[in-house]
Amino acid sequence: MRLVGQCLLHLRSSDAGFQTVILYGIPNLESLADTLRECSLRERSRRKVTTFVQA
Repeated sequence: MRLVGQCLLHLRSSDAGFQTVILYGIPNLESLADTLRECSLRERSRRKVTTFVQA
């Protein structure tokens, strides 16, 4: 897939019924990752969601 500029995208969710999704053949993964990160942070701010990490 690298030869044609495509990547594998593995999404993980906290939803117990739908925890992982794997997508193959995604072009421009770096820009897509930045866009997904920005959208996720914007939605968390909008909904006032906080992530708790167990130590």
